[in-house]
Amino acid sequence: MIDYWYWTDVFNKKDIKLINKTIDSVKDLGGDIPATGPKGQRKKFVNTKRIAWPDIKSLLKNEHLHWVNAGRREFGFEVFDMDDKQVLNYNTYSAEKQQKYDWHTDYNTGNNYWNIKLTVLINLSEDNYKGGEFEIFNGDIYEVKELNKPGNIIMFKSFLNHRVKPVLSGTRKTLTIFIDGPSFK
Repeated sequence: MIDYWYWTDVFNKKDIKLINKTIDSVKDLGGDIPATGPKGQRKKFVNTKRIAWPDIKSLLKNEHLHWVNAGRREFGFEVFDMDDKQVLNYNTYSAEKQQKYDWHTDYNTGNNYWNIKLTVLINLSEDNYKGGEFEIFNGDIYEVKELNKPGNIIMFKSFLNHRVKPVLSGTRKTLTIFIDGPSFK
């Protein structure tokens, strides 16, 4: 069973700087949903800026075609193409506050017609950082080391438990994209 898929060296340092500069210049759509556990405990300790897909898609080298196709081919999921209504999460984890994101899944609630099926993460860090390891739990805890390198992309099944461990030094930046599809049957 494939738990995640990855692409290496998709973006170089110059690409990453341009993507980050563009994200910094566009409107924050706000409305970030706080992540909490079953007893209301906070899980998300990270700064999130929500941006519109059209604001950034031209800089992503049509990579979204690979994500959607891999979702269909490698995971066997029925997924929708990306559309201009989608909102992305730009997450910045600071070592100053040892920011992290505890165990959680990515899903939507209260929708009978579509589900978040895949999560795509792009490492957009410009400087070195320590900590911030990304882990998936699927019976065992597994560190996804491919995401540690700036410019790399991973995609995984959104319903898998996953976390970002505390950033210990530097700043870790990622862009999160959700791939939707018809409701699971």
